[in-house]
Amino acid sequence: MTNKPISDVILPDHDPEYAGGSAYWKRIGANIVATELTEQTLKRDWAEAGDFTRKYFPTYPSLLLVLPTKTYKADFKLENGDIRGLYLGPSHNADDIFVYFPKEKVLYAGSILKEHLGNLAFANLEEYPRTLQKLRQLHLEIDKIISGHWSAVHGPELIDQYGAMLKEHTETGH
Repeated sequence: MTNKPISDVILPDHDPEYAGGSAYWKRIGANIVATELTEQTLKRDWAEAGDFTRKYFPTYPSLLLVLPTKTYKADFKLENGDIRGLYLGPSHNADDIFVYFPKEKVLYAGSILKEHLGNLAFANLEEYPRTLQKLRQLHLEIDKIISGHWSAVHGPELIDQYGAMLKEHTETGH
C-alpha cells in the first residue's frame, strides 16, 4: 500500500489476471508498461484469453482490450534501475517476464515460478527449463521470490524446485 501516486504498472504477461486491470490503471493516469511481445500477444489473443479464463471462472467479465502505453523490446529498467523487467524466453506463456527489485533482492515471478506446476496449457515445455537456466546465469541476488499463485512468498530455492518439477513432468508425462 502506498499513498504516493502510481506512475507505472507492469504487465508481466498478457493473461487477464494481469492485463484485466489495465483500463483502471489507464483511467488513473498510470503508464501501462509491457514488452512488445506482450503487446503483440494481447492484440492477437485477448478475446481467446478471456474465453479461456471464463471456462474456469464463469463470472470473469468480458473486458475491452486496453493496450500498454509504454512498451520495450525486451528487458527494461524503471526508477533509475530500481525495477528491472527481464524477458528470458518462453515459460508459462511465451511473453512472461520476471520483475527484479535489486535493492530489495526480490524477484517477482508471477506465473513462471510457483509451488505447483499449475496450468501448463500454454507453456513451452522445451524452452521453459532454458529460461530458468538463463535466470540462474544472471546470478541475481535474491532473498525472496514472489509467486502469482498459491503461496506468494518463497526463497530462491523455488527456481530449482520448479525446474525439478518441470523435468519430472517432461520425463513422466505428469
